[in-house]
Amino acid sequence: MSMVKKIIGLCCVVLGMGATALLAQSQLPDEVRQELQRLPKREQPAYLIDLMWGNTSDRATAIFYASTADKIARQVGDPRLRAYTLQKLGAIYNFYDEPDVALTYLRQALEITRKYPEDYETTIKLFNEIASANELLGEYDKAILSYQQCYKAAQRNHDSTTMALALSHMGFVYQQQKKYEPAQKRFFEALSLLEAKKDSIGISNILNNIGTILLEQQQSVPAIRHFERSLSIQQKLGNPDEVAQSLHNIGVAYLQMDSTVKARYYLDQADVIRDKLGDKKGLAETWNALGDSYMKEERYDEALTHYRYALSAQTVCCNDTSAKVMYDLGRVYYHLEDYELAIENLELALKLSHKSKAEEDQANAFKLNSYELLSQIYYELGDFQKAYYYFKLFAGLNVTLSQEESAKRIAELQMRYEDEFDKRALEQKEQEMYKEKLEKNILILALAVVGVALLLTLIVMLLIYRQTKIKQKINEKLAMQNKVINTQNRQLHKINMSLEEAKIQAEAASVAKSNFLATMSHEIRTPMNGIIGMTSLLLDTNLSDKQRDYVQKISTSSTNLLTILNDILDYSRVEAGKLELEIKSLKLVQLLDEVIVLFTKTAQEKGLKLDYTISPNVPEYIYGDPTRLRQVLVNLVNNALKFTQKGFIHVDVHLREGYKPPFEHKDSIELEFAVRDTGIGIPEDKIQRIFDSFQQVDSSVSRKFGGVGLGLAITKRLLQLMKGGIKVESEVGKGSCFTFTITARVDKEAEKQRENGQVLPSAAFNHTLGEKFPLKILVAEDNLINQTVIEGILQKMGFDIALADNGQEAVDLLETEWFDLIFMDIQMPEMDGIAATRHIIQKFGKAHKPVIIAMTANAMMGVREQYLNEGMDDYISKPFKLQDLEKAIVRWGNRILKKKLNQA
Repeated sequence: MSMVKKIIGLCCVVLGMGATALLAQSQLPDEVRQELQRLPKREQPAYLIDLMWGNTSDRATAIFYASTADKIARQVGDPRLRAYTLQKLGAIYNFYDEPDVALTYLRQALEITRKYPEDYETTIKLFNEIASANELLGEYDKAILSYQQCYKAAQRNHDSTTMALALSHMGFVYQQQKKYEPAQKRFFEALSLLEAKKDSIGISNILNNIGTILLEQQQSVPAIRHFERSLSIQQKLGNPDEVAQSLHNIGVAYLQMDSTVKARYYLDQADVIRDKLGDKKGLAETWNALGDSYMKEERYDEALTHYRYALSAQTVCCNDTSAKVMYDLGRVYYHLEDYELAIENLELALKLSHKSKAEEDQANAFKLNSYELLSQIYYELGDFQKAYYYFKLFAGLNVTLSQEESAKRIAELQMRYEDEFDKRALEQKEQEMYKEKLEKNILILALAVVGVALLLTLIVMLLIYRQTKIKQKINEKLAMQNKVINTQNRQLHKINMSLEEAKIQAEAASVAKSNFLATMSHEIRTPMNGIIGMTSLLLDTNLSDKQRDYVQKISTSSTNLLTILNDILDYSRVEAGKLELEIKSLKLVQLLDEVIVLFTKTAQEKGLKLDYTISPNVPEYIYGDPTRLRQVLVNLVNNALKFTQKGFIHVDVHLREGYKPPFEHKDSIELEFAVRDTGIGIPEDKIQRIFDSFQQVDSSVSRKFGGVGLGLAITKRLLQLMKGGIKVESEVGKGSCFTFTITARVDKEAEKQRENGQVLPSAAFNHTLGEKFPLKILVAEDNLINQTVIEGILQKMGFDIALADNGQEAVDLLETEWFDLIFMDIQMPEMDGIAATRHIIQKFGKAHKPVIIAMTANAMMGVREQYLNEGMDDYISKPFKLQDLEKAIVRWGNRILKKKLNQA
């Protein structure tokens, strides 16, 4: 009997649905019915779909038009028309956030369309709609699969625009999952397609997407670079709304870097443009960011003003408010100590965050911050019950989001709140008990006064005795507390003594480290100066081509050995953040030749092919730091040689952005260097750590390859100074490719001379320098080889010089003979260079003494300033370059001759 009832009920439901459909058709407006009668049957679905999109504000009406269109398509019997109406049904259900229903219709449409591969446009729309439905359901892998199918269909039809759009969608899906590496890869692939089509608007949008991903990863500098490219494109296109968005993005990136002044510079520009456009939504966004910048500077009044502007604009444009604005208002009121308004706005932020289902992570962040701040406010107000209530909410949510990281902090806060809460409850209980006892005593006293006057004295004595006992207990309690406090003070004193001792030991270790580096620098640089100096003298003699080639290689190897020494000294500068670049003109081909020559013999011995290529559009001369660029290339090529047993090492140089000469209108260019090898490769889980200091892929004691793991760490820091970066792609057993970029300026004058066939000057002895500057020169140097080097170089320049073996001898020579210029070594026997300089200043005075140039192997940080403070005029480090020596003589020679002319 029950089964019969179920069947009858099911039939009623079906009949009811049919009756509802018939009723719905009869409810078509007259003008719609008349238009349908006028149109051919095949054109009626398209007309109804147009009505569907025109009535999206009324869900029932829009879906009714879509369903009616689908019914007519079924009556017509054309499968492709039916696929069209099913796709529109799926699209409208997606529009109303009903992806389950949407997928039912979309899959039916896709089954039909598979039989008609020529219907490309409907196929693309179906793949996109199915992917969107899966995104709404959180089925990200299925969404990616649909976008990939869309991409392949577009690829078969050579539709690069749709291919780029599909890649962009995939990037967004990966970004939602915080899978930033595949997201960036898809965006860059889309960017390449759009650049090939020269689609400026598409390029700009992709650049903004890449910048947003970089911001989420706290990579502000590269994010700014992409936002600036987008800004440049939109400025050329004349799109003020997009220009404003790019300016806003750049401001937010600088805000992430805590560079508030620069952030406001860009945000203010975005503010002006959006105000002219009347873009209230954009203004709310920009004003909120401006408020954040003032909050970082603790300028709470200005922050409050901009947050209020943002709230007002948001209410006008969206008829709604966001959780972020209300949280920001609560936060600024808290800092202004207006706790009532702070609580009101934070509680409203919590209500709004519960509504934000689409942005669940962001909503959880606002909940977490609001709970924590409300707990802090109530704690400061002394309302421990509410403080603990909000703290428990904060702790529960925080454990869900990051349990391991915050467990310790939660335990500490929970203990503090529970102690305070228990203490408050105990105090309240004691007060109530004391109040009850006091009332009882008063009642007893009143009865005694009324009833028995004779017992008054006794009662008073009893009360006095009781109060005395209470006072004694209080005093004992205070004494105990003082004892605890004294114990804690002694413990704190011991801790402070330990910290002071640790500080002294750390400072002593730092001094010992600096002294060791200074001593090693001096001891190694002194013989290095002899090698490099003698090589320079030998190059200025008559040599055969083969001999000159050998000497050139000795010179290059010596220079690179000096670079390796500088690596060790640079590490302390890198760690201290005080390393500065020396920017000057350099020839890329010459620099690469020097690097390749350095490793040619090693490569030949291992049977490896070692070469390089430079793209034709790369300028030959640029402004940069040749020492640091060579240092980076030497590190990477040396690593490649170390880990490659067969195959090749190849260095490729090209312009990253594809610019072509001439470069007259380019302020800067971005060069990309790729060092590829066919070595052992790097495991994927070890790639991130190779750029850390003293880290290698194989850190075991018995590892096959040597090294301290310092080169790549310094390389990464140097490239950051050159406004670039480095990345690595590797596959175990097949090889690695280290790719790095630098930002440089083109030496336009040198490029122009090269194009006109002029030969640029090279380093050589200036044999006429002594005739131009007839100076009397004294060299104070205790090392015999270095005496020979400096004497030979200065004589080739045309100078007659005097030599002193130590500082005392230099002072004695000045007693009998005047010298215009003194090259003073620092570490010498009998009297060092600093002591000798003090004697000379004491005898002649600072204004009338000879020019004294420190020439020392000590190249540590701060030595130049130390020598100048002692009264020396200039500083040259050993080993010195001919150009540095010549520049010093020319600079001070002009001043000395001018001074002599004025005295005459």
